Amino acid sequence: MSKIEKLHRVIDLPQISQIGVWVHDLDRVVDHYMSVYGVGPFNIHDFQPDKHWYLERPSPIKMRLAKAAWGALELELVQ
Repeated sequence: MSKIEKLHRVIDLPQISQIGVWVHDLDRVVDHYMSVYGVGPFNIHDFQPDKHWYLERPSPIKMRLAKAAWGALELELVQ
């Protein structure tokens, strides 16, 4: 049994079902994953929460999310 398998038994981790990656250019990375790895299609969403706080201060943010199935995994790209 590998060290990873032993660790999974000790802390009872579930199977990995989602991978999240922060990116600087969502459109470029989506194109790359689709053309190089064959991942896709991606569902892309623009997201701006009504309230967001950072270091105890209001801090407005905008995010773009792209999600796609990659076999049994969900790949989520966040800009």
